[in-house]
This record gives sequence, C-alpha cells and structure tokens, in this order.
Amino acid sequence: MAFGKMLDKVKEQGEQFKEKSQEIKKIDISMPELNLKEKGLDKIKDTIVQVTDALPVIKKAGYAVNEIEIGMGLPPSVVVHFMYEEGIDDDEKVKILEELGENKVGTMLLKSLLKATEVQAAIKMGNLKFKEIEVEMSVPPSVTIKFVE
Repeated sequence: MAFGKMLDKVKEQGEQFKEKSQEIKKIDISMPELNLKEKGLDKIKDTIVQVTDALPVIKKAGYAVNEIEIGMGLPPSVVVHFMYEEGIDDDEKVKILEELGENKVGTMLLKSLLKATEVQAAIKMGNLKFKEIEVEMSVPPSVTIKFVE
C-alpha cells in the first residue's frame, strides 16, 4: 500500500512538472528591448552626427579627438576621448560655445571638457601626468580624467 501512495505522489509531481514546463515554454525570451536597430540606432546616429559636427569647433577650444567608441548596450552610448592641446581665455570660450549654436551634444561636450580641464588643473597626482579626458554620452553621462605615469 505504501508503494501505491508513493507512486501516486510521483505521478502528481510529474504532472506538476509538466504544467510548469508548459508555462516556461510560453515565456517570451526574445528580449526585444535589446533590438538596437529599432530602439537605439536612431539616437546613436543623431549623437554621432552632432559630435562630428561639433569637433572642428571643439578643436578651436584646444581639444583634439583621440578616439571614439560606440557602445551597443542598454542604454547605447558614445564615448569620445580628447587630448588637451592648449588653453583659451574666457572670452574665447564664450565665442566658441556660441558657435555651437543648437548643437546640444556639442555644447554638452565642450562644457564637460572645460569643467574637466578646471578640475584636472587643480589635481596633483604626484608623478602621474594628465593624459586625456573621456566623455561618455549615455544615461547618465559621465566624464573621466585620465592620468598616466
């Protein structure tokens, strides 16, 4: 008799397992949120256009592009690496910012670079020397100041 009860219990658990496996098959694992073609490609393109339009103006402010990275994750990101070549006075900064006009990405980039340069000038890192400023345009944006030996 005990064997019969055990067999019934095994059958019951088998049915439960079968029901759960049917539920699992119904779960959508296609992860449509990772479809960058639909969700993020237009934003990346727009950001890149604004960055490339702004580069000649940013160059006038003393910053040269060293590298551009495009991150294809969620959220997508564009990371621009700048080398600082030479400083400009405050009047020139205002003129250059005005030159960027409606280019929001370019304006954000230049303001980030100017602020990072101020911070970098105030930091002493022993034997380490300032190398570059990295601006990541994602949500949220971030600025990294790099030093090397």
